Amino acid sequence: MFEKSGRARRLLEFLTEEALAGRAAQTSFETVQSALYESFDPQEREKVARSDKLRLAELLQRYFSAEGREDALHISVASEGLQLDFAFAEQEQSEAKSKTRAMFRRNWALFGAVAMLVVVILVGKLVPTLFAAQQNALNFASPWSAGSKAQNADIEFLPGTGEISISTPEELDILARNHMFSFMDMERQKRVVAHSKAVITRFPDHSGSYATAAHSLSNMAILTRGSSASLAYFDEASAMVERAQILAADDPWTLSAGGWLAAGLRDWDNARALSARAHELENESKEILIFRALILLFSGDFKTAAEVTAPKENDPQSGDIGIHGFAKFYLEDYEGAVAAFEQSMKRGGNPTPVGSAYVAAAYQAVGRSETAARVVASIREKWPTFRPELVHQVFAPEISEIHGLTFLKLFCDAGWELDA
Repeated sequence: MFEKSGRARRLLEFLTEEALAGRAAQTSFETVQSALYESFDPQEREKVARSDKLRLAELLQRYFSAEGREDALHISVASEGLQLDFAFAEQEQSEAKSKTRAMFRRNWALFGAVAMLVVVILVGKLVPTLFAAQQNALNFASPWSAGSKAQNADIEFLPGTGEISISTPEELDILARNHMFSFMDMERQKRVVAHSKAVITRFPDHSGSYATAAHSLSNMAILTRGSSASLAYFDEASAMVERAQILAADDPWTLSAGGWLAAGLRDWDNARALSARAHELENESKEILIFRALILLFSGDFKTAAEVTAPKENDPQSGDIGIHGFAKFYLEDYEGAVAAFEQSMKRGGNPTPVGSAYVAAAYQAVGRSETAARVVASIREKWPTFRPELVHQVFAPEISEIHGLTFLKLFCDAGWELDA
């Protein structure tokens, strides 16, 4: 009944977040459009949002009329605007319980506080029950195929596409994969997704571009974790993975996409299994290696991450020396981390604030304080809004917090000052 209700589910989550944050009174169709409907034609956004509100209201009414009728708290959507209404269920109760409920009705301030506390638990149950939001239950519906001008506005080939003499889907997809890193670059990920959608429009049966888009959409979801946008990115990544699986379930790049999506959703067992299988089938793929190594790193298997990313003796360009440096850092082999980071910097590439921060921390750990301070100064100049205290909880929340605190202490010792 709820398989196609992804947008209504996201609307419920958004409205709940706004209510819990105390912004319910300010929530309007205008604010929800900017948060959830940016991919739609500006002239269509409010119409779609109003349609989703009616759909959500219907789903909530049906749920609380049947399976959820015994729930202590009922949720509905206000007839006007976008606020959620919370009310205790009308049930036959003992006289004492009835008196207690009457007291709550008279004390609306207390009622509101209780409702806000209960809704956190209740919505956690409602979301999977109402909308069946499991990856294997998603139906693929390409959001760019409907013909809307705005839905096609984010379809654009990457620079260099015109230089390919024979534009096969494989060649076009390789262009996107090569553009994907650093995975922490949000704008880069958006370009990869736009390019992949353009390839899919031209070659709808090529699994590789769906898998490529899924990798970048999962990157975007991770980078925006905790926001409504993150949920939307995860949903679209899931749809892309499902389509890639339909077309080529055993393709290594498809397996890698499924593994990276699972990592974003913190399903680490599935993430490790899928990425290991992908790497086993195609161990020469740099991209597959990177995603497998990141999964190992973020799930705390630093030893294996260091092993799979170490360059081979007869091939110094093999492996991934940058991720190898991170693994060495977490293993507290700071000399090894510095050596790996310096080798990575010699190879060039675009530095990131996170990578640079770990370089500074590693220098500080081995006693090269002046060098560490220079790196910190460079970070402060290039990325003045960088928040190192958020790095651990965004990228590696499953790892013991001691690792994040160790990094943060070394980085601050090198000269970074945290915002008050």
